[in-house]
Amino acid sequence: MRNNAHFDFLEEDINSIFAMFDSFKRKLTKFIEVFLIKKQISTLEHYDIDEQNIEALDKYVRMFENKVEQQSILNINDPEFDKDYVKLTVQISKEETNIKHYISQS
Repeated sequence: MRNNAHFDFLEEDINSIFAMFDSFKRKLTKFIEVFLIKKQISTLEHYDIDEQNIEALDKYVRMFENKVEQQSILNINDPEFDKDYVKLTVQISKEETNIKHYISQS
């Protein structure tokens, strides 16, 4: 076994590898955000908040999870994942606005 093993990589190869790591990190960050949303939903269930809004939030997250289950987490170039994530965040934002409105009127 050689102690001084040396790998020759072109600079664009190294940049490509780090770009893939960066893309994977962004995808994992989105998954973490979805888990945090689920945690917020479970927290909201303990308060006196309109159940329809909470059920809607939960429904959107479950729909996203069902779509993601059909995809590979390692596929960092999947545009469907990003589209589904954007749809989820838009729907969550609308429901958060409804919840804030409900709270302010209570």
